[in-house]
Amino acid sequence: MGPTPLLARRDLRRHPALVLAVAVLAALAGFLGSISTLLLVQYPQHARLLGQQWHTADSLAIFPSSLTADRITARLEAQPGVTQAEVTPVLVDQVRIDAGEHTLEGVAVFHDFRARGRLTHASVTAETRADLDNPVWVPDQLRIGGHYALGDPILVRTSRANTTFHIRGFFQDSYSGVAGINYFFLGLEPSAFTAAWRAGAPARADEGAEAATSGAIVGVHRAWQSEVTGSSPDAAAEANATVGHEVGDPTDPVSSFSLSVEHESVLRGKALSTGILSGILVFAAVLITLVATLTTRSTLRSIIAQDLRSLGTLRAFGYTSAQATRSLTVAFTLVALVSSVIGGLASYAVLPALVQLLAAQSGTTWTPTFTPLSVVPGAAAVGLVVLVTCASGVRRLRRRGTVEALRGGEADHSFTRSLLPLSATPGPLSLLMGVGRALHSPRRCLMVVSTLTLATLAAGLILGLGNALLGDKDTTLAIIGGEIEDLTVHTRPGTDASRFEAQVEALDGVVHAYPKTTLFPRIEGREAAVVAADSDSQFRTRPVRIGRYPRSADEIVIGVAAADRTGIQVGDSLTVATDDTQVSFLVTGVASGGRQLGNFAYVTIDGAKRIDPKILANSLAVHLDHPDDAALTDRVIDRIRDTIGSDYLATSKFRESMFVMLDAYLSVVPATITLLTAFCVVTVLLVVALVTGTILREQRRQMNVMRALGFTGRQVRAQLAWTLLPWVALGAVIGSALVLVTLEDAVGLLLRRVGSLAIDVDVPPLLWAGLPASVLVLAWLLIQVLTLRAGRATTSESMARE
Repeated sequence: MGPTPLLARRDLRRHPALVLAVAVLAALAGFLGSISTLLLVQYPQHARLLGQQWHTADSLAIFPSSLTADRITARLEAQPGVTQAEVTPVLVDQVRIDAGEHTLEGVAVFHDFRARGRLTHASVTAETRADLDNPVWVPDQLRIGGHYALGDPILVRTSRANTTFHIRGFFQDSYSGVAGINYFFLGLEPSAFTAAWRAGAPARADEGAEAATSGAIVGVHRAWQSEVTGSSPDAAAEANATVGHEVGDPTDPVSSFSLSVEHESVLRGKALSTGILSGILVFAAVLITLVATLTTRSTLRSIIAQDLRSLGTLRAFGYTSAQATRSLTVAFTLVALVSSVIGGLASYAVLPALVQLLAAQSGTTWTPTFTPLSVVPGAAAVGLVVLVTCASGVRRLRRRGTVEALRGGEADHSFTRSLLPLSATPGPLSLLMGVGRALHSPRRCLMVVSTLTLATLAAGLILGLGNALLGDKDTTLAIIGGEIEDLTVHTRPGTDASRFEAQVEALDGVVHAYPKTTLFPRIEGREAAVVAADSDSQFRTRPVRIGRYPRSADEIVIGVAAADRTGIQVGDSLTVATDDTQVSFLVTGVASGGRQLGNFAYVTIDGAKRIDPKILANSLAVHLDHPDDAALTDRVIDRIRDTIGSDYLATSKFRESMFVMLDAYLSVVPATITLLTAFCVVTVLLVVALVTGTILREQRRQMNVMRALGFTGRQVRAQLAWTLLPWVALGAVIGSALVLVTLEDAVGLLLRRVGSLAIDVDVPPLLWAGLPASVLVLAWLLIQVLTLRAGRATTSESMARE
C-alpha cells in the first residue's frame, strides 16, 4: 500500500482549514447538483410515465358542434396518422371559484367522472363516502393551493347563477392544473351530469333546452371533448385541429371557450417553473465548484511553499517527487468525493417540500426515489475537478531540486527594491508597510484578487438570478405567462369593444385599457392562440424579445414554443389558416410567454381581420392601479359593467387566476432565496477565511520579526490587514462589476434553456454596492479574529515559536 495513506493522514491533520473549505464547498455542490439532477431528469420522466399510466391522449380539444359524438369520432379516425379517437360530452361555462385568498376565473369543464373511456384517465388522490349534497370531484391542485378538504363546500359562480357543490374527492390527470391553460376540469356524478346536460344550452341545432331539474347547473353550455392519439403528437394535434374547425359551430356562444392543447405542450408548461429553479441550482453548483477549484489551487501552492522542507526531507530519504506529493492529491480528492456524496444524500431531506411545491404547480404528485444517478455524477465531477487541481498544483514541485526544497525554496539572494519607500511615500506607517509587503508578492496579490473576484461573481450571479427570476411574483408571472392583463372585459358577440376604450380608461383605478381579441386558427398546421392588439405600448411587460411588434396587417410575432416547433425565425413568412382562409404573414419578432403553453402569436386587429374578416375586437384588456387590492378590483369591475351597460358580458381576472395556480410555487420562493443566500455567505466566508489564514501562516515569521523590532500587536495586525484588504476590495469590486455586465445574459441563457426568453433585469443597489461592501467588512472582521492571538503574544513568545 506504500506510505501514501500515512502521509495523507498527516496532510489532513496539518491543514484543517483547507480540509474544511474543500469539504463544505464540495458538499454544497453535491447538494445542489443532486436536487438539480432529480428535477431535470427524474421529474420529467415521472410526468411522462404518468401520462402512459393514464393513457393520456396526445391532443385534447373542446368545441361545440351540431354533430353527434359518433359522427365526430368517425371523422377523427379518418384523419391520417390517427390511432385512437374518443369524443365525450362536457358542459362548459365561464366561472369563478374561490381558492384561498384568491379567486380562480376561467372556463369550467364539467364531465361525468364515472364514465371512464379509453383515453386520459385520472387518479383519485382522496375521496369520501359521506352523503353529500351536489358532490363534485376537483383537481388536486385545489387541495394544495386552495386549501380545500373533503366534504368542504365549493361555490361555482357563473354569469347566470351560483351553485354550491361539496367536494367528494380530489383527482389528478395530465391536463388539469396547468398554468397557461385557464380551464378547470370538474367531475360530476352520472345522474347529476345527465340532469345538467339535459338542462344545458343545446349542443345540436335540432335539440331544445329542457327544464332544469334537481342538481342541474344553471347557465352551462353543452360541448364535445375530443381526445386523439396518433402515430406522432403532431399528427394527433393536426387531426384534432382540422376536425374541430370542420365540425365546430362558430355561432354557438361556447365557441369562445374552445380549447385545443397537446400533451407535449402540457409537459413543457409543467417543466417551465421547475426548469427555472433547477437551472438556478445548477448554475450555483457550477459556480461553487469553480470557487472551490480556484481556492484549492491557490491554497495548495501556499501549503507546498510552507512544506518544502518536509517534502525535501522525504526526497532526501529516497522518496520520488511523485511519492512525496501524491498524498496531497489523494487526501483532498477523497475529502471532495466523500463530502459531495454526503451533500447529495442530504438533499433528499428537502425533497418532501419540493414535492409539495411541484404538486401545487403541476397538479400531479411526484414521489422521488433514490437513484445513484442523482449523487454519483455530481460527486465524480467535483472529485475530478479537485483531482486535476491538486495534481496540477503539485506538479511544479517536481522541478525543484532536493537541496532547494530543504532550504524552503529560498534563493541565495532575494533582495528586491521597495515600491513604497517609507522615506519618500506619505501615509500611515501600517498602510505603507502592509501594502508594500503585498507588492513584493504580486503572484499572491493576483491570487487574492482572482479568488475574491470569482467568489463575489458567484455570489452576485446566484443572488441576482434568484432575485430576478424568483424575487417578485409579477416577474415570475411574466416569465411563465408572458403579458397578462389584470382584467379581460368581454362584450357580447357582435360588439366592438373599442367603442368603450376611452370611457373605461377614464375610470378611477384604471391605468390603461386597449381593445383586443383572440382567434384560434392553425399556424403551420397546429392550432394556436392569436392575440390581436394594435400596439404593445400599453403592455405591462415587454414580451417581444427578438425583433419588434407588428405594425401592419401583414406582420406577425410568434411565441417561443411555436418558433422552436416550426424553426421559423424573424424575417421568414408563415401561413395562418382557417377553414375558409389561408393567409401569409411576415414574422417580425419572437415573444416570450406561456399563453396557450407558448403556442401563440400577436397580430394587429387589421391583421386578425385578414384571418377572419368578420372578427371584431370584442374585449378590453385592462391594467389597474392596485391589482392586488381585491375590494378595489371588484369596485372597478362594477364601474366597467355600468359603463358598458347591456353590451357587457363578463370580466375575467386572468392575472389573479394565474397567481392561484402558481401560489405554492411563489410561496417557496422566500425559502429558496434564503437558502441560496446562506450558501453564498458560507462560500464567501470560507474563501476569505482560507485566503486570510494562508497569508497569516506565510507572514508568521515577518510578524515575529516586527514584534522583535518593537511594533505593538495592534500595529502588526494593522499591517496584516493592509496586506490583504486592498486586494480583497479590488476583487470584490471587479466581481460586482462583472455581475452588472453578465447578469442579464445569464438570465437570458437560463430562460432560453427552459423554453422562455429574456426579461428586463434591474440589478438592485443592494446587490452591486452591498455585496463588495459586505465582502470587505467580512474580510476585515476575519482578519481581526485570526490575528487576535498574534497581536496579544509577547515578543519572547513570538520569537520562541521560531
